[in-house]
Amino acid sequence: MKRNTSNDGADRLKTVRHLTAIAAVALMAGSVSACAGLGSINPFKGEKKDPLPGERHEVMPGSALTVSGGRASVGGRSAMNEWSQPGGNAANDPGNVGLSGGVSASAWEVRALGGLGRRDVRTSSPPLIYGGNVYVYDPSGTVTALSAGGGKLWTTSVGPAKEGRAPGGGIAASGNRIFAATGFGQMIALDAASGNKLWSVDLDAPARSAPTAADGKVFVVSGTSVVHAFNQADGKEAWNQPGIGEVAGVLSSASPAVAGGSVVVPYPSGEVIAFEAASGKMKWTDTVIRPTRTMAVSGITDVAASPVIDNGVVYASGVAGRTVAIRLSDGSRVWEQAVGSSATPVVSGNSVFLVDLQGFMVALDRSSGKIIYRSELPGKHTKRFNTIWTGPTLAGGTLWAVSNDGQLVGVEPSTGSISSTRTLSKPAFMKPVAAAGELLVLQSDGTLAAFR
Repeated sequence: MKRNTSNDGADRLKTVRHLTAIAAVALMAGSVSACAGLGSINPFKGEKKDPLPGERHEVMPGSALTVSGGRASVGGRSAMNEWSQPGGNAANDPGNVGLSGGVSASAWEVRALGGLGRRDVRTSSPPLIYGGNVYVYDPSGTVTALSAGGGKLWTTSVGPAKEGRAPGGGIAASGNRIFAATGFGQMIALDAASGNKLWSVDLDAPARSAPTAADGKVFVVSGTSVVHAFNQADGKEAWNQPGIGEVAGVLSSASPAVAGGSVVVPYPSGEVIAFEAASGKMKWTDTVIRPTRTMAVSGITDVAASPVIDNGVVYASGVAGRTVAIRLSDGSRVWEQAVGSSATPVVSGNSVFLVDLQGFMVALDRSSGKIIYRSELPGKHTKRFNTIWTGPTLAGGTLWAVSNDGQLVGVEPSTGSISSTRTLSKPAFMKPVAAAGELLVLQSDGTLAAFR
């Protein structure tokens, strides 16, 4: 058995810095002044004291992750023409999306969202590619439709006037409709061609993330950890089910996964619960919470990543530092691995691919959960700045990830080696989406860049 050669103490220190940066991004996204807020509650702030004499030992020593080795594989490329849900499709399982060539050239670039300042609320909803057009959700409460080349087709307000920007929410598409769950506490159906409002209903609280539209319903989790199921046709609520609330959470694009007549819901408490999609009857419950938190965001149990349903198995990960595989039929655990992620993993071939909480590209054996490889992505790691990688998206046979220092990197999925690097015009905090032969990256200033 081959073991990871990274130094344990350095690994954990890097994890702390990386997760602190993730938390800072989440706070910024919610318009919270991290510097002022954290400084005011720092119990160690004040006069510098001399350290106590004596030998230092780790209070909670941990072992390095075991890397089993081998070679990861991916499935064949699919000609996917639509990215209609936050996770690509209703199961959050787009697989290996075909591209028109590589990502060697920029196809087009357009300002898709309103001007964003450094501390403005940023969208946590990925853009959609649907019916030959591109749709984006702005936290100010607008949905915009763009042509395949980036030209604006229509913009519709789905938020109250003069309310500013609200974190959370997003969009999904089905049946020639765009469904917008907003950070202002509403679910709204729009005509995909014109942007006209078809119906709207109130939620019990602001939407936590983008909805998932499938099986004639729209599923969304509110900020109070209630999952709502609405009929797509008229907006009538079919059912709702509460989860366990959590005070601390990471602003994320975690959305339900739907397949096989079931909807699998990620909750901020760390719960992953499966319900019957038609009735809302609970089938089973599991969790991504780890018994110890040395490799997690302290005090945060969030399933920040959307669960993936592939071939009857649910794969779920979160910032509590664990990834699990669960049988969709009965909720029995297939495996678990002490690796967590803040972004939705990719399932393809013999592997589960994710960017872990320390900024490594990781391939897990999908049948056993064993680590095939764990490759560090490039970046800066200092007291003042920590590179955060978000991804991956599997497109054109390459794993793609973006960073908060404006990099787009391609990784060879079989080995974890970097195959290409491209500099973006701005930082990016959301994994790319891919369909119709293009790879789309939404950047921090609201610019949407398309590559082919």
